[in-house]
Amino acid sequence: MTRLPKWIANAFAPRANRLPTVSGRVFVVGSAPRNAPPPPGVAWTYATVNGSQTVLAGWGGAPTLTLFGRTWQRLTEANLSAREVLRGSRTKHLVCVGAPREHAYFRDTARTLDYGYDDLTMLTPALREEITERFLGADFDAPDKPSNGVMLALLSLHLGASDVTMSGFSLTLHGHAYNDKALKREHMEADRMALERFRRFDLPISTNDPVLAEESGLRLRTD
Repeated sequence: MTRLPKWIANAFAPRANRLPTVSGRVFVVGSAPRNAPPPPGVAWTYATVNGSQTVLAGWGGAPTLTLFGRTWQRLTEANLSAREVLRGSRTKHLVCVGAPREHAYFRDTARTLDYGYDDLTMLTPALREEITERFLGADFDAPDKPSNGVMLALLSLHLGASDVTMSGFSLTLHGHAYNDKALKREHMEADRMALERFRRFDLPISTNDPVLAEESGLRLRTD
């Protein structure tokens, strides 16, 4: 019996494992410590990752799509800090990296933080890898996985975005916008390699941050 690719089979998965769809322009907000420039105009779907939702809240916006990584299961100083700044917040679609059996863990964690959502679905590690290969190529060989923020840009395209603009990302600075602890940021080299593939494959991903545009070579968006 022929097996469907996981991204097709996902459409027929139980509701708890069915990813949402998005459309139009998506503005992906990261949590790099430098002040992230807000988006030009207002016709955006906002997507956040972990604690970066606080950056968007500072602009008066709310996310349609939020990605929580598996690192939420590791009670590190950075993860605990992210949890606290998200307490009492909400998103429309919450997507968590993990196996379907971990759905209850993320549901219960959100509940303890009074974190609201319309639906919570799982992004399995296997599907995460398939999305990475789809957009970056099967030969993408980084020393680590790209960060969940970079993954969120790819996930947005996978879910139907026409184009993506990134803000709140850095390839050089450690620390996070939601605390002053200057904690080490992981995945910088993998992110650098991923953004190089964005350019090479002419993916519809840009940035409105002049510093990130210079660091990465991404197209600088001004409209």
